[in-house]
Amino acid sequence: MTGFPDWLVPVNISRQELAEITNRPKFGSSQQAVYSSTVGPQGTTTIISITGKGMIYGGFVSVVVNQQQSADFVIVIIDGVSFVGSSFFLSNRDQIINPSNDLFVLQRFDDINFRYKFGISYGFTFEESIVVQYIELHSNTFSILAKLYYALV
Repeated sequence: MTGFPDWLVPVNISRQELAEITNRPKFGSSQQAVYSSTVGPQGTTTIISITGKGMIYGGFVSVVVNQQQSADFVIVIIDGVSFVGSSFFLSNRDQIINPSNDLFVLQRFDDINFRYKFGISYGFTFEESIVVQYIELHSNTFSILAKLYYALV
């Protein structure tokens, strides 16, 4: 178009070839997936599994035990790609506490009373599925609570 400065050009949406136009919030209402059960010794436990296209609003994995579990960690698998978090111990040592930088955020590390908690950050999207797994390395069986807040398209 002529007669307009480069930074002030009217947009004709009907003439654009865009794959997708969003003029309202793209994702639906918030939903919650909850896991409140036990985790077995030295194994991988799938604690949350969601199929569909959507976005993570946040969540957490909380552990309350009677013995040290600081080497355990959480894995989030988004569309078949594994995102492995640091252990509770390494996250505490490295101060991984900023939700804008990491998928996993250490929210609690108490190696005296054995309370551990990872947060799952906001804003990550998935096209097919998301799976949250807990990796237990201390040969213990104990209960955990996990919640994932998300929305599907």
